Amino acid sequence: MSQKSGDSAQDTLIDPVSNRTSPFFIFWRRFARRPIGVFSLSILSIVIFCALLPSIVATHDPILYDGKAALVGFQTDHWLGTDNLGRDTYSRLVHGARTAIVVGFASVAIGVVGGLPIGILAGWWGGRRDEVLMRLMDAIFAFPSLLFTLLIITGLGPGIQNVTIAIGVPFIAVFARISRGSTLAVKQQDFISSALSIGAGDARIASRHLLPNAFAPVVVQGTLLFGVAIIIEASLSFLGLGTKPPDPSWGIMLTTAQRFLRQEPVLAIIPGVAISLTVLAFNLIGDVLRDLLDPRLRGAD
Repeated sequence: MSQKSGDSAQDTLIDPVSNRTSPFFIFWRRFARRPIGVFSLSILSIVIFCALLPSIVATHDPILYDGKAALVGFQTDHWLGTDNLGRDTYSRLVHGARTAIVVGFASVAIGVVGGLPIGILAGWWGGRRDEVLMRLMDAIFAFPSLLFTLLIITGLGPGIQNVTIAIGVPFIAVFARISRGSTLAVKQQDFISSALSIGAGDARIASRHLLPNAFAPVVVQGTLLFGVAIIIEASLSFLGLGTKPPDPSWGIMLTTAQRFLRQEPVLAIIPGVAISLTVLAFNLIGDVLRDLLDPRLRGAD
């Protein structure tokens, strides 16, 4: 009788169908307990869906001119009205989400790919090489991010690809600093000494020990910088240095709207709200992930 009970309990613990003891299930259960995280994830899911499938979500061609329908208000055919050239505001808003998400993802990816190995190597090597690498990162930090981006755009020229590079380069210094700090905290641990004692090389230690420990802070910082990248892209497009017209962008929509603030203020409100909600959602997701991934806070749930 007791043996059957023990077998039943063991089956429950390793049941592959329920999978309730998997790390992913535990993480998601803790994440679902936070209404702010669920709300932010819902907002981001809508934005990302629009970015992936804009032709399905949109109702009109975002760059098609229609002078007869210029500056019309909310209508059945135009849910959010039209701009001064008769282009559907809702469709341009949907297609603008693709620009924001692509630039945000690509710029953060540039920062991670460039900064993560620099920080890990600098923290692991130490000494003179650490000093040289970190002083290079300090040189990037010496410039405000928007100013540094403008300098790169001046050299490369406007355009969505150049904007992505210009936004991503300053992020390299951010991720380098974060990964270096994680490496310095881990390199003195006993398991690193054990790995060295059995002859593990630098590459194995970096991939098996240093990189996993830098994962959590990098993910949290990445979500925060995602929102920063969206704001910078919209700012550059607003200044005429980002996305080239007539391609849709939330920043370009704000540029167009500033000439018609009194006549059609909704043209500025709609993209402004889209930028604010998206950036807020990324920031809130970052806060939730920080709480969930920080070992010091795991016992709070």
